[in-house]
This record gives sequence, structure tokens and C-alpha cells, in this order.
Amino acid sequence: MSRKHQVVLFAGVALSIAGSILSGCKTPCTYPDQNAVKVRIFNAMPDENFISIFVNGRLLVKDYPYDEPTNFIHDGTSTSFSYLSTYDDGTPLVAGSSLPIVITSDAAGKDTILKTSITLNFHLQTLIVMGKGNSLLPADIPLKKILRIEDDIQPSIDTISFMRFVHTVPDLPAMDVYWNQPDGSPNATILYGVENPYINLTNANFLKITEKGNPSNVIFASPYKPAPIPGLVLTTIVRGESKPFGNDRTVSTFILSDGNSTFGGLIVDFVTFGVRFVNASRSLNLNLLILGNQDSLPRLDYPNQKIVENIGADSVTGYLPLMPKFDSIAKYWFSADLNFPKVDTFIIPGFHAPFPFRQDHRFSIIAVENKKLGETGRSLDTLILEDSMTSQPNMGRVRVIHLSPDHNQISFILGGKLKTMYKKQVEFFDVTPGLTTITLDDGTIKKDVTITVPLHTPISLYLMPATISDSYPFKISED
Repeated sequence: MSRKHQVVLFAGVALSIAGSILSGCKTPCTYPDQNAVKVRIFNAMPDENFISIFVNGRLLVKDYPYDEPTNFIHDGTSTSFSYLSTYDDGTPLVAGSSLPIVITSDAAGKDTILKTSITLNFHLQTLIVMGKGNSLLPADIPLKKILRIEDDIQPSIDTISFMRFVHTVPDLPAMDVYWNQPDGSPNATILYGVENPYINLTNANFLKITEKGNPSNVIFASPYKPAPIPGLVLTTIVRGESKPFGNDRTVSTFILSDGNSTFGGLIVDFVTFGVRFVNASRSLNLNLLILGNQDSLPRLDYPNQKIVENIGADSVTGYLPLMPKFDSIAKYWFSADLNFPKVDTFIIPGFHAPFPFRQDHRFSIIAVENKKLGETGRSLDTLILEDSMTSQPNMGRVRVIHLSPDHNQISFILGGKLKTMYKKQVEFFDVTPGLTTITLDDGTIKKDVTITVPLHTPISLYLMPATISDSYPFKISED
């Protein structure tokens, strides 16, 4: 969560402060009830730190940030994420249909990202700018768009909380939303860039968002039960990228109260970072647990505490978005048993020192085997890698990670480079996309490995511990 907005929406504390908020419009309401155009802006472009917006040939906002939009200052008169009623020069906004709008990455209006048209009326409304600005990926171009949503169309009801979802993640065509059952069919499917109806949260007991049709690809999950705040009307914008490329940000959510909500001014920015687990042990199933910086031992009463469990050897999990509890400094554990809080169930090396995970980045936590094939006993090491990578235009990107204790060194040629690698060494290669064959050689044993190198998606090649039947087992993952 943004450090400046420590509001926990789904925690019970929200109930205690709701009564202190002045009530807004009650049913029945007649809209629009504004005598001026009022619009708020949301930057959902994961590769654009700032955007400037021109409407009808005039500057509306300049250098509008992706991060910390609640600190945005318009004309020096506001320090909150609020509705604007004037252009940048202070003159009033004008209503109209098919108004030309231009999005640029610079305040001078020279680096154009998107040109289209919008309609402005006298409803409270939000303009959400989505897609990728200057991406190298041609497939992203048609995904650039502006969605205008009206924020005063759902009257507040004293006994009901409402929420709508806006899907702005350009690398996912659709998302499934669950809010009252952890498994089975989703409660709703949200399409990219499409306005969605409000959902009655009366029976909600958690929130989970996944890729459509792929429940194992969790985009966002909250361990908190939504508090039944009377008259709460919210919009949840899901933004970022599920597979960040270059400087793209990871998927996170931004929750804001709408114009007719009795809980006015609520803004909660749930920033996330992604973690996946690579089990490079020889034969042991492992569990990975992560603790926040205020915890001393793992606790299974935290719903997001048990990150991954029972992961077999030579396995690479998908990414899990971790809640703000774990950002900054976190500890991590490997365990062969989930019978907590018995500390003796932790395997060597057990406790690990804190690691500075960063928001909007993705990381791999790797359990590394120390024992050679045939040696007795158990000894694991660890390696943490940041997975956000860039590649050269028209080239593929391959990261090779040496995780095998059975070869003191491994030599090979990849991308025209001859490289000799040692255990826990990591190297990057720019490779022509398509099928490529690598000859792994430790000076005694050789093996040819053929992999497919994609054009736009970086991949990792893990050289795993040897087995009786294979001296060079390997795994591939998309990064």
C-alpha cells in the first residue's frame, strides 16, 4: 500500500471511521446535479511515469504521475486526487461530444502517445488512460485507449456496499473476479477496457482476481474481509502488467470512492511485488514462506503467509503478487513441513536474513542444492534474483542460471558468445529469436539443449542438479 495512504479498506478499522465521514447523496438521487464539468484523471499506462493531456486543443493536465496520484497538484490549489473543473490555465472546462483529446509523454505536447475523442458532460466522471505508451510491442498499439466512466450513477444505499472493477492490464484480455468463494466459478469476468456494472458486496468475504480461465495465475488477492460500510460506493482499477517488460510496473490495484459514496475521499493504493519460487533441490518437496518485517516466526493465520507449498524438485512456480505487508524488508523460509509453529520443522538453512523486495518488481527465490549426486545428507543454499529484464530491438533475451553442484563449471556458446559459468552465476544473452541449440560441456560430459527463444518475452534457462539418467536437466521460464 502507498506509504502515504495507510487506509486498509477491507479491515474492520474502516467501520470505526465510517461514522465520522459526512454523508453524501442518499437514494433517491437525480443526476447530473453539477453545474460545471468535473473530471478526474487516472494514469493506468504501466510504462509511462507521467502523461500530459490536451482536450480540444488546450492543456488539461501536465506531467500527471503514475505513482502517488494523490499528491498531484493542479494549479497549486489541491493536494489530493480530486475532480478537476478547469484547464491548466484556470479557465473552465467545457462540456461537449466527440472532443479531440491528445495524450503525450511530455508537457510540451510533442511526444504523442494517443489521439482520440471523448465526451464530457455534467456527471462526475473519470478518464482512465490505459495501454502502453512507447512500447516496442506492435501488438500493444490497438490496446491504447481512454475509458470515460461516470461516477455518480450508482446511488448509495444505507445497508449495501458496491464496487465496480476496471481492467486496464494490456497483456491480459480478461480477468476473473472472485469475492465469496475461493474455488469454482468466478463471480464476474471483466474485459479489458470495458466499463463494468457495480457489484453488491453484501456477501463478500475476500477478493481474488485471476487471469480469465486460469485460476492459478493470481493477479491480485486480499486477505481481508470487506467491511459492510453503509453506503460505500467504490471503483477498483486494476493496472500494470502481468508480465512486465523493461520498466513496466507489476499489477496492482487502486481503489477510490465515487462521487455519491457516503464514505467520501477514500483512496487506497495497493502496490505489489511479484515472487515466484524455483526449487532447485535434487529430490525434496519444499514450501516457501515469507514474513513481513514485524514478524518473528511464520504464522498460518495470515492468509497470504503460506506463499507456495509442496513444490517438487526442478520446479518453477508462477508469480504471486504479495500484499504491502511484505514490501520493504522481508524474511523468507524454506520448510519441508507445514506443522507450525514448530521451529524444528524448518530445514537447513532455515531462517534467512531480510531481503529488500521492491514494489512494482518481480523476484525469483531459488532453493539451491549443495550436495553432489550420490552424496548423503541435505544442504541447501539460496539465491534471489530480480526478474524484470529488457532486450534489444528484434532480439530475444535469455538469462542462464547455473544451479547444479555436479559441474564445477559449464561452458557453452549462446548468442555468439562463449561463456564458462560457475554455480550460482547468472548471465544474460541477446539471441536471435527462434530455435537455438546449446552444447553444455563441463570438460568431460556434453549435452545438446534446444530451446525456443521468443521475440518479446525474456526467458530464463535453469541448469538444474543432475539425476542418475540426466547430467544436465534444465527448466525454462518466461520472465
